[in-house]
Amino acid sequence: MGIVRIEANKVKGVLWLGLFAAIAIAGCSAESNRVEETPRRDEDTQTEETQGDTDEQAHELEVAGESEEVHSDDNDAENTEFGTVQSPYPFGVAHSRDASFLGTAWTISIDEVRRGFGFGQFSDVTEGECVAIVGTASVEVLPDGELVSNSFDFPTPVLIADGNGVESNKTDCDSESLDAEGLTWVLDTSVALNGTVRYYQMFLLPEGATIETIAIEDTVYNFN
Repeated sequence: MGIVRIEANKVKGVLWLGLFAAIAIAGCSAESNRVEETPRRDEDTQTEETQGDTDEQAHELEVAGESEEVHSDDNDAENTEFGTVQSPYPFGVAHSRDASFLGTAWTISIDEVRRGFGFGQFSDVTEGECVAIVGTASVEVLPDGELVSNSFDFPTPVLIADGNGVESNKTDCDSESLDAEGLTWVLDTSVALNGTVRYYQMFLLPEGATIETIAIEDTVYNFN
């Protein structure tokens, strides 16, 4: 009986050792799972933060790109050189001109092109069309010692048709209606400092010719 009791105790001891070992193994496994789970969570959080930073950077780049486009458009508008064939001045918009060789500086515009004038009373011309460039001019600077502008110092109106410059021609065109309106022929102008004049210049357009460009010397206005 003593031997049987001893053997039974040994069996119980083995069983208890086995139970303790199983509990210890289960505890280690659970701790291992927790350790593995923590880095995974950290990795997921880091991925989400990285994605957020990437999205924010992309948004900032997009906004910066849009801002740069706006500034580019503004700069293009500011740098546009008006008065060229590509970007002519509209009628009625004045531009300033540097002082001429005689020393007069003008602010001047072309306001309209008038057509349908008859030939002058003493003209023997029978073909072509009389056309008038009409505009407004003001004297900004006069030469020292001068009280009024010299008519030969007035900026020159220019008309181009079919690729050719058309000469001014008041002699063969009837301009009485313009004179009656109070406009002044360019070679009759005499303007004081800060004074303003409504001017005109006549042209005899060749028969069937098409006007392409009108300008004040080299400054183009929009005719079409």
